Amino acid sequence: AGGAVVDTGLADDATAERGRFYAMLDRGYHRLLDWSLRRRWAVVALTLVTLVSIGPLGAAVHKNFLPEDDQSQLEVVVRAPEGWTLEATDRFGTQLASEIRRLPGVDYTLVTAGDDPQQTPNRFTIFVKLVDIGKRRLPQSAYYGLIRDRILSRYTYLGLQSQVEATSEFGGSGGFQPVDYVVSGPDLAVLTRAGDRGLEVLRSIPGVVDARSSLVSGAPQLGMRVDRQRAADLGVNAVDAANAMYMLVQGIEVKTAKYTEAGQQYKIVIRADKLHRSNEQVLAELPVGSSTAGLAALEQVVATSHGAGPSEITHYNRKRQVELTANLLPGTSQAAVLQQLDRKMRALNLGPAYDLTFTGQALEQGRQAAAFMTSFMLSFVFMYLVLAAQFESWIHPVTILLSLPLTVPFALLSILLLNGSLNILSQLGILVLFGVVKKNAILQIDRANHLQAAGLDRNAAIIQASRDRLRPILMTTIAFVAGMIPLAISRGVGAETNRAMSSVIIGGQVLSLLLTLVAIPVIYSYFDDLQRVGVVRSITRRFWRHRAIPGSSLPQGAGGSE
Repeated sequence: AGGAVVDTGLADDATAERGRFYAMLDRGYHRLLDWSLRRRWAVVALTLVTLVSIGPLGAAVHKNFLPEDDQSQLEVVVRAPEGWTLEATDRFGTQLASEIRRLPGVDYTLVTAGDDPQQTPNRFTIFVKLVDIGKRRLPQSAYYGLIRDRILSRYTYLGLQSQVEATSEFGGSGGFQPVDYVVSGPDLAVLTRAGDRGLEVLRSIPGVVDARSSLVSGAPQLGMRVDRQRAADLGVNAVDAANAMYMLVQGIEVKTAKYTEAGQQYKIVIRADKLHRSNEQVLAELPVGSSTAGLAALEQVVATSHGAGPSEITHYNRKRQVELTANLLPGTSQAAVLQQLDRKMRALNLGPAYDLTFTGQALEQGRQAAAFMTSFMLSFVFMYLVLAAQFESWIHPVTILLSLPLTVPFALLSILLLNGSLNILSQLGILVLFGVVKKNAILQIDRANHLQAAGLDRNAAIIQASRDRLRPILMTTIAFVAGMIPLAISRGVGAETNRAMSSVIIGGQVLSLLLTLVAIPVIYSYFDDLQRVGVVRSITRRFWRHRAIPGSSLPQGAGGSE
């Protein structure tokens, strides 16, 4: 280079002194770089194919909200037939719990009946505690199938609605299923049909289990309709009749007094006892105030009818709703199930008065996917701004940032090979992976800039810079991967959480290393050609010259980013 003496920082004989293996590795890398710079189109084509593969790999990988850890505990939520009393429900739950305790690896069980917020008398939960994972042969996920197939399947004739799932990591019981879909609107009949159709859709999707609807019909009901003409003749107000029924069945709270016992205060509610509340004849004889006769029997102003209906009607945003929930078998993509359910439910065309939306874990899964994409884009923006200021160039940061997407296909490939899923923690692992890969690219490009500034030919500077930085890049990679290995092979509580992040980092870093070591020098050479045109260089220099601090001196390179 015009007779200039250039300090490359690492002579070939010094490389040989570091060991035969590294010398052989260095020579092979030298030949690969030389071949790549002479056939840059092949490297660019391979890079483009890698980037395009993000689409099909992203579609193939399973997407879930969280990895499911083996916590050595699970719960069985069962809704018995409508009309069952609390005592009958508790007896049946105790019977099921005794059968569950006979399974190998079960430590103990705990039954609670009517434990939901509505205190439903025919609903119970069995908490199942397993022995520690090191003391049993089966994983926690295997017990879901055992309980469904060996125990609950024997009671299908009862029409049970059951859910076998891990205990909620967010508190509560049976309220955070991976599939949670709400249809809300004014007409209860339309909602019932939508709920029935939703159950059909869920049961037809492979990997979906424990599908249920919140609109459970079959509860015995006694309907009373006020005959307004007869009520008017007897001087009975329809509101008075309704209030009398409410006081007898639901009860009214005494606002002016409290019951105190052992330092605790309790509400005082007045209503009829259970025998009279369930006796139709007693209800018929309920006295109602009359403006003409003083009192009148309820049966004189109402018409009764027997039937069946939903046991409860829930509301969402002050609208009646039907909620569809389900669990997933291990290895099932939550996002794929949610998309299929939403597409088929919207095909019903219920009309503008009805809202269809996800809630619970399903809603959070969509939010976290959008949040990851936002974080992904913001990381690119902020890294570009920092690198542009560091290199005083608009071009070199682009070269560095192009190395980041090259790791994504390999991260997704590692998830597929390990039968994992793309979740919150694996997405965090991809963001961590970006930081390491970016550092490697900075080392290569910064060294190449220094060598070119010293007068070395462009291709020679690229090859020498990459060889000089091969050792620190390998050391960083080996140290980083070695630090992740204990997490990847861990067992016990929290192992799935550890593996979700570590497997992505190990797979993405190791599999993409060779491509990035070759692609970054080639991309750098292309952008250097662009700068040699002169337009970009002139704009860049003018920009930084106008923004330089008077009297200060800015470094030519990357400010010592070794």
